[in-house]
Amino acid sequence: MSSLYSTVHQKLWGYHKVDIEEDEEQDLHPPRMLGRHYNSTSGSVLGVVSPYLGWALAVLFAVALVANQRFEKHSNLDSPLMEGFNMDTQVIRVNGSLDWPSPYRGPPSPEVDAAWNRISIIRPLDIPLTRDEFLRLDGDAETAVQNAPEHGGQYFLVPQSTHHFHCLNLLRKSTRFKFDYYDAFDPDFTKNREMFEMHLDHCVEILRQFIMCHVDVGVVTSHWIKGHKKPWPNFNTEHVCKDYEQVLEWTEQHQLPENTPLMPMKPSGVFEMDSPP
Repeated sequence: MSSLYSTVHQKLWGYHKVDIEEDEEQDLHPPRMLGRHYNSTSGSVLGVVSPYLGWALAVLFAVALVANQRFEKHSNLDSPLMEGFNMDTQVIRVNGSLDWPSPYRGPPSPEVDAAWNRISIIRPLDIPLTRDEFLRLDGDAETAVQNAPEHGGQYFLVPQSTHHFHCLNLLRKSTRFKFDYYDAFDPDFTKNREMFEMHLDHCVEILRQFIMCHVDVGVVTSHWIKGHKKPWPNFNTEHVCKDYEQVLEWTEQHQLPENTPLMPMKPSGVFEMDSPP
């Protein structure tokens, strides 16, 4: 059974498929803090949230991958991505260890950014929806953005999951350990601090609603650990997960060409909403 599971999944996503035919002891990674330190002179307004982000990022990332197979169609409604393939699910043991060496964590670096960019930056999708199909998604086609004619003219569509990962990535960058590094060059770190904080709060709220929508009804056990007086939670729990690599590969194959702008410019004469939705 384990031969069916890709090593790439384990390295990228931080979990492994559970082999129910084997009775081998799972390595729960005894707790130990990493010996590295982050240099920062930041006094950012976001420092107050940093004590919670390490735990929150791990939980949010795990929850983003969890789905119950019984609610597959219901949870995605009329998403055109569901028409592209049959969604596979698998029983996964998420790696929730404190020091899991995931490619998505650690000090700021081009390598860590590249891992996050791969899942959070996707060009517009090349999906030719009819007007009726669009109306099932949104309900208002009059003001809908479309790609420029030279880029196909389709409705402007991006995967919902990339927005979730964008928000999670912004929280990662905004911890006091990493804020100064990204504040120097990242376009999301606008000098308008009020707008930046609004963006950050928006991301927290989007992820809160997503987690509530996909509430995990599993339970977490705890163990006594030598050298620790308090219970130590075991977040290495099993879940029924969508195959995220399958979704990512499909979206990468159905993007518009590389010369397509990430966002189209507004042409003249289009219908406009009076205020954002």
